[in-house]
Amino acid sequence: MAEVGVRHMNKNKLYAYHFEKLSITIIQEQLSLLLRFNVAYFWASLLAATLLCGLLWFSPVINRTVLALWYIGVLAVGVLRWLDAGHIKLEALSSRESLHLFARRYLIIGIILSGIWGCSSVLLYSADVYTLALHLVILLIMAVINSPVLVLSRWLAYLQIALLLLPLAFMLVVQTQIAVQLLGVGVLLLGAGVILSMHIVFLMLDAMQVSQLRMMEQMNTDPVTQLANRRYFEQMFKLEWRRAARDGHPIALLMIDVDQFKLFNDQHGHHAGDKCLQVIASCLRSVAQRASDIVARYGGEEFVVLLPNTSLNDALKVAEQLRCAVEKRQLAHAGNGGVVTVSIGVSCCIPSVIRDGLDGEIDSEGGVVFPAMLLRAADNALYQAKHNGRNQIAQEPCGGIHPQCCVFGEKLLATETDLIKVNSLEKRVVKIAV
Repeated sequence: MAEVGVRHMNKNKLYAYHFEKLSITIIQEQLSLLLRFNVAYFWASLLAATLLCGLLWFSPVINRTVLALWYIGVLAVGVLRWLDAGHIKLEALSSRESLHLFARRYLIIGIILSGIWGCSSVLLYSADVYTLALHLVILLIMAVINSPVLVLSRWLAYLQIALLLLPLAFMLVVQTQIAVQLLGVGVLLLGAGVILSMHIVFLMLDAMQVSQLRMMEQMNTDPVTQLANRRYFEQMFKLEWRRAARDGHPIALLMIDVDQFKLFNDQHGHHAGDKCLQVIASCLRSVAQRASDIVARYGGEEFVVLLPNTSLNDALKVAEQLRCAVEKRQLAHAGNGGVVTVSIGVSCCIPSVIRDGLDGEIDSEGGVVFPAMLLRAADNALYQAKHNGRNQIAQEPCGGIHPQCCVFGEKLLATETDLIKVNSLEKRVVKIAV
């Protein structure tokens, strides 16, 4: 299911969880594209079936009961497919399993409908040249209309083409007239051509999406440490903040700085500096092992670790494990006569959103903006850790205003250099996790 691009997604441990979220988004977009054609497919199928039945109704060789039953079958399955797809809200299907279940159901109904159309070549076969030509044109149109199914499964798309055209080709080939038999062979070749064309389109779509995924991965990866970069971190920070606000779970942030890294670079050179950063990145990966943990290089010698659904005490334990892991690597630091160490700032909160009672709508991002207060608190804690002598951990309450909660009526946005206040219709209450 949902073949295009998804099977090529990066399985790197760092991105596995978040690429899983991305794959869900891709499947939702593919299904959304498919459902746009659902109404058109229904009416085209109904119109074609009505036209064919109207043409064959007065034919002396066609059983009208069979014709009526076939028409009812097309109508019933078409309505079933329309109703099944019409009430679905793809945004509500938040897991791959639920999306695949809907896609599988949609495809099965489509295969049944194609099979019913294919049966028309056997049940409603007419030797009349004009009727036969119209029947062939209708089946080809139905085959082309089925092409959007490619985004879900190319093999099932090919199967639907075969179900539509093979019965007619068989009925033509078994006739005694050579010309009719050749027409049957022509239908087979035509079906093969349609399948080949669809396969080429599939390969083009697949290559385009794979290229987009690779470009996105390159854009979101730090080339030195192979960790996520700041761009990716900020995107995921917003998503995890909204999720924590929705679920009422704590979210913790660790900000890490390599102690006296400039001095290390001056003494050992930039190549050794890169190696040092790679060692730190390895330590980060070994400590933040949960699929949902986000580890990123924030800039220079600074790193960040976002720990969703993590209390302050647990975050402090992770920070201590990280500090010890770096210290145990025993990387010689000629600048200070010791080893490479890190200082870590820790902060944690439970974000939530409340309304002012105004009539304004929550903004398109769900009313939650970049969690600058948590970032600022972790940064202040990091500064305190370095001020206290380095190679240690410090913590600061989120917001640093009140030990229990911080209430503010303005959005705070983090930029490259400072925090900018903008007006908001909402108040945000940030409860400090204990």
